Amino acid sequence: MASSSTVVLEHDSGFEHILSSIDRLVRSGAHPDRISVSQYPASHWACSPRWAHYDGPDEAAVAQRVDAQMALLGLLLEHGADPNKRKNRNDTPLALCCGQLWGGAGGRSLERLGLVLAAGSDPRKTKDPALCIALGLGDMRGEICSIPFRDDAQAGHAEMVFQAVDMLLAAGADIEAMDHRAMYNPILMAAYMGSVPLLRFLKDRGANVQFT
Repeated sequence: MASSSTVVLEHDSGFEHILSSIDRLVRSGAHPDRISVSQYPASHWACSPRWAHYDGPDEAAVAQRVDAQMALLGLLLEHGADPNKRKNRNDTPLALCCGQLWGGAGGRSLERLGLVLAAGSDPRKTKDPALCIALGLGDMRGEICSIPFRDDAQAGHAEMVFQAVDMLLAAGADIEAMDHRAMYNPILMAAYMGSVPLLRFLKDRGANVQFT
């Protein structure tokens, strides 16, 4: 039966318990945006693979948990979860997905990003531009993560980020948008990191390389 009350699950109640509880609540009619895991909206919990590592499972169990989170995220979106719902700061589901791109070429990051974009997540509704987050903009002033564009980067990592940028651009992201502190836009981030491939990639997609 549908309910207008908010259901709060505790984050330390166990991954499987949280997963099954959210699934059961949604299937019984609870609106996804009225379900939280501690202070996190259910959609944010499902978007965050870090929870799959909670309590130290082995790699095989982590992979199974990530798969289960992906399925749950799809269920939440199908049942009306707001794909632009904010917790605070940058934290919309899309911002969370963009921030996960720094971590490596695996983990189903692109698939997760595609899922929230297909549901209507707007790259222009994050506090900082989604493109900047995808390219490594952190929460701290001046913080940039350059892992995908370093010489020792994992094979395929930069290419995955490039693909994500194309997905965001196709969804309406502004390639010239500045972060909320007016310090960086994508081309300035590329210049800061000294990544010639990234500079070329952005230029090819219309970025103003004469930006001052």
